Amino acid sequence: MARNSYDYEVVRGIAIYMIENGSTLRKLEAKFKIPKSTIHKQLLTRFKEDDHVTFTKVKELLEKNKSERAYRGGESTRQKFINIH
Repeated sequence: MARNSYDYEVVRGIAIYMIENGSTLRKLEAKFKIPKSTIHKQLLTRFKEDDHVTFTKVKELLEKNKSERAYRGGESTRQKFINIH
């Protein structure tokens, strides 16, 4: 077993949690205590061939989060400076 290879059911549980809650990789990282790069890789490789429905939902959510990433970062910075002043 590879060092970062997680059980299918564990990855499936993370995927279901992500889909139900609309979570980002950083939120998943904090909740499950697994590095976001590992979560990302496992989510994209585990379901690609075995569970296409879950793979499609996860992929769509990852793309949505990626497209909103700059906005989220910009909003966080804006709030930070508002709170400073």
